Amino acid sequence: MPSPNTLALFGRLGSIMKPYGSIELHGCRVGAAMNGRRLLAGMAWACGVRISGGMRSQRGGIDASRFEGPTTAICPSGQTLANGSRSVVGLCQD
Repeated sequence: MPSPNTLALFGRLGSIMKPYGSIELHGCRVGAAMNGRRLLAGMAWACGVRISGGMRSQRGGIDASRFEGPTTAICPSGQTLANGSRSVVGLCQD
């Protein structure tokens, strides 16, 4: 879990996001190792939105705006991706 100061910064970011928003981290392999998954989980918890990160090196240049390959996605409150997605769809329909 990130430090309390880092979580506070992420929390401020989450305060400006809609509950159906999401964040993608395009850094190479950020979602591959345990430290990266802990970062994603801490950010998801603090921001209240789904966070995803690449599992392997990503392309740069004009291809940097999209993921190339597998990703890891973490939903807030430890929800599965399926349950988190259903919750988001429910918010959009209200």
